[in-house]
Amino acid sequence: RDLFPDEKLADGISINIGMQNILFADVAGSSGLYRSVGDARAFAMIRQFYREAHNIARACRGAIVKTIGDAVMLSFSDPQNALRAALRFVSFLDGSDAGLPLRARVTVNRGPCLAVNLNSAIDYFGNPVNTAAKLQAFVAGGEIGLTRDFVEEPSVTAYLKEKKFSFSGRKTGHIKGIGDVDYWLLRARRRTAP
Repeated sequence: RDLFPDEKLADGISINIGMQNILFADVAGSSGLYRSVGDARAFAMIRQFYREAHNIARACRGAIVKTIGDAVMLSFSDPQNALRAALRFVSFLDGSDAGLPLRARVTVNRGPCLAVNLNSAIDYFGNPVNTAAKLQAFVAGGEIGLTRDFVEEPSVTAYLKEKKFSFSGRKTGHIKGIGDVDYWLLRARRRTAP
């Protein structure tokens, strides 16, 4: 939607767009936020999240595919850019900003996707998209869930080693309709006050 906002595919046509790195970023605890601060203030905070999502997509050479409630789906051709974007999301929403007392929950997966026309816009479909979306159920605020397909991509492995990231041991989550999915969690550190 970022790249081709006025374009659409003909009905019934799908295009194999090859290997993509799919990122879902969600605002953890947003339902409670709406209850605690009211709809207008909570919506203003979510709008800030969306603005930052556009900034992150641009800075990391990705594209926003769609927004879903208080979540956003992005696609990256380069896996390192997807990882950098994931880190920026949890850094931006780390719960320490007085204006945005929120935490991000991020998942990243890698695999071949299809582009289709849905609701008058181009959307991405396929197992990699479904897995990244449903993996959100296993990830808490301030965490990044990375699938085996993503972590085992050589440039991701090299980046994680170079930056000396430590992440928890492999976990397995059962996703209905997909099966068992191996994933690892990166936990973001909260920023400390200056």
